Amino acid sequence: MKVEEDFKVEEIKLQFNPIKQPNNRTCVATCLAIIVGERTEYVLDWFQGNPSYTMEDAFIFLAHHGIYLGFFFRPIDDSFFTLDSNSEISLPLFPMKYRPCLLCVNSKRFMKKLHMVFWDGMDVLDPASGTKEDICSYEILEVWPLILTENRYNDLIHRRKLPTNG
Repeated sequence: MKVEEDFKVEEIKLQFNPIKQPNNRTCVATCLAIIVGERTEYVLDWFQGNPSYTMEDAFIFLAHHGIYLGFFFRPIDDSFFTLDSNSEISLPLFPMKYRPCLLCVNSKRFMKKLHMVFWDGMDVLDPASGTKEDICSYEILEVWPLILTENRYNDLIHRRKLPTNG
């Protein structure tokens, strides 16, 4: 029996909204804002305006907000994971449908530059465009799955039901 057959994944109820990054150096800050349901300016203020973040900074920010990043995966070659459709990504022993993750990808706009996007479990939310994009159009370099406590998960659901000011 395959592990995938034994492992049932419930559809997440969280709704993440795309946000367009304010400039070329704020993709990480914008992804963090998407995750916690805030504006990019909130994240920039939290870091006192310095948009050059490391993954350690992302760990600290998210942990402060009750969200944790799991161990990252680095695809070794094309056989490491499969793209069956826009909503079907599978890593060995880790089905990604309905599992939000930060994805480090090669930039589509700048040669030899990295870019951070957010996989909400069904679509890629790309802060460069501020829209949902097709996962198949990205070269994925790293996958950082989100881990939410039940309390934080419920809090995020509640926050997303409240009216927001654009």
